[in-house]
Amino acid sequence: MKIKDLFQDKGVLRHGIYLYSKDVAIEFVKTCKQHNIKILGIDALFISAKGIQPSMDDSVDFTAQNILNFKEINSYDYAIRFLLERDPKFLFEIVINE
Repeated sequence: MKIKDLFQDKGVLRHGIYLYSKDVAIEFVKTCKQHNIKILGIDALFISAKGIQPSMDDSVDFTAQNILNFKEINSYDYAIRFLLERDPKFLFEIVINE
């Protein structure tokens, strides 16, 4: 079973993308850590009358060289800290390599 399948009932499906609250996103990251599934990025979004609006300032791409050196920093712990620092108004898409 895929990680995303485990969380589909805990998210909001918008335009084919599952979006999670901050608490569920943290749980998602912890589950990825348990199953050694690499996190590629976290996108913060909010739902408005115009649709889904991204917040680039509240998103992170772990594949970018300048963001994170995976050899030196635990990417899962970094992802959790990143999420904890975000406003709870956001919903999050967790991009993984599954």
